[in-house]
Order: sequence, then structure tokens, then C-alpha cells
Amino acid sequence: MQHILTPYLQHFFQKPDYSGRIYSATEPDAPTATTEEEIKDTERMVRDVRKYVEELREWERDANMMTALIKKQFILDAFDAVSLSWMASQY
Repeated sequence: MQHILTPYLQHFFQKPDYSGRIYSATEPDAPTATTEEEIKDTERMVRDVRKYVEELREWERDANMMTALIKKQFILDAFDAVSLSWMASQY
């Protein structure tokens, strides 16, 4: 059943975007010693990623709950609305 609900989940409930920090890795030929600033940057990035993962968990929980509540008529109404919009744009 989940494989049927997944497209609806992704269509009706958008995943949150990641807006945290992303730092590039050090160059392969760079010295192996990590500077204090690189350590701080990495810690900030890890905090941002953890926060985003928590947002994804909340999104998935809420979206799964909402998707489970979707009734057949809701889906049919959504398709009808799109069809009517498309037909109106043709004239």
C-alpha cells in the first residue's frame, strides 16, 4: 500500500528544502591537519544537518498521517480541478 501512497505524499506534501550550511571537503593534496576554523565549520554543518533530519522526520510523520486520511473523493476532486483548469486554458 505504501508504494501507492508515496506519489500522493510527494505531490500533496512537499518535503522541506535543506537550507543549512554545506562546506566542501579539504583538497586531497591538502595537509591532513585540520584547522580550528574547519572544525567549527564542520560542527555547524553537523548541527544544520541534524536539524534538517529532524524536520524530515516531522514532515514524514505528518505527511504519512495526512496521506492516510486522503479519501477517494479528494483525489478525484484534485484531478477534476486540474482538468477544468486545462480545459479553460484551451479556450
